[in-house]
Amino acid sequence: MKHSIRLANLIILLVLSLSACHSSKNKSVSENDKFRFSDDSEIYISEDGIHRFEVNQGLESIKVFHKNTSKEFILKQVPTASGAKYSNDEGYSFWNKGNEFMWMKNEEVIASGKRLIDNRKN
Repeated sequence: MKHSIRLANLIILLVLSLSACHSSKNKSVSENDKFRFSDDSEIYISEDGIHRFEVNQGLESIKVFHKNTSKEFILKQVPTASGAKYSNDEGYSFWNKGNEFMWMKNEEVIASGKRLIDNRKN
């Protein structure tokens, strides 16, 4: 009887250990996916035609390449009342809703405009 109880406890301990390893493995994969970006980029152009942005979507963030300055920004998604907003610790933000966008620094709008629609895909 004692032998079967020990064996049952050992099996339970083994199952719990394996399930803990499995869940931590899945968590590390999802952590890596947070900073993996789509190869497909969208182009946004400011209303005045001066600013051009190439944006790649990630799981919880975006990569913004400001073509004018050749600078790349990684922005994390933040709560917003409407559309989607992404920000970083330097104060840069990218907000979009539909085809419209705004590029901001410390909540001051630097550029706004529209996403370039590729008619060749239609």
